[in-house]
Amino acid sequence: MTLRQKKSSQSRPAAAFSAAFEKKLVSYVTAASAAGLALATTPAANARVVYTPANISVSGGTELDLNNDGTPDFKFVFEPGFHSSALAIDPVATGNSVLCGATLPCFEAMVGNYGQAAGPQKEFLATSYTNAFSGRGVIMAIAGSYGGKTYFFGPWANQNNKYVGFKFLVDGKVHYGWARMTVANFGRGDAVTISGYAYETIPNVRIIEGHESGLATEQPDAAGANSQTQATLGMLAGGAVALPRWRRENQ
Repeated sequence: MTLRQKKSSQSRPAAAFSAAFEKKLVSYVTAASAAGLALATTPAANARVVYTPANISVSGGTELDLNNDGTPDFKFVFEPGFHSSALAIDPVATGNSVLCGATLPCFEAMVGNYGQAAGPQKEFLATSYTNAFSGRGVIMAIAGSYGGKTYFFGPWANQNNKYVGFKFLVDGKVHYGWARMTVANFGRGDAVTISGYAYETIPNVRIIEGHESGLATEQPDAAGANSQTQATLGMLAGGAVALPRWRRENQ
């Protein structure tokens, strides 16, 4: 017996599959392929940030429903003062609040730029109650006139297309959102407007101000999954063309 013949006689015989097993295997491959295609072609499955375009002219009592569930989350108010009026954001539910400035303690709504984050580890404020302001909500800007002179000041005075961050509760869970706003001198009749708003659908996950879409977070399975199982499922999901390879590796 030659060396070649000896090796051939000792090779492992190919395993045979029953017709019933083959039928089940093909059915599984078809289902796995269809499931993979559905996940890959369903944008809603990857959606995380829900954005609503808007053209809202803000007046006293204007409400903002960030997640469009029919229940307002915040309300804009113009609080009267001494020869002045203060624009403020009033959280209408306990637990809701507004992203405030980086300097602590903070008393006013922060002016956010595109790309800044609103989320955990940030400072939020439900009211700007101070000796100078005892109204409702968090101050954005103050306009008024006295002695023939007009004034308009505050962090949001004359800001164009900037972002205000929000923390609010949905079914008792914390979510984050933003609104894009322009604040002109309302003391002389100029407009305060909202041109869009969004919120994060996943609780306790930060939102990036100005971003109108986002991908769902990774599922907590990849790190601990068995690599051989992943490879096998990947081949089966590849369809019928992967069957020969699957057979070879399992034989």
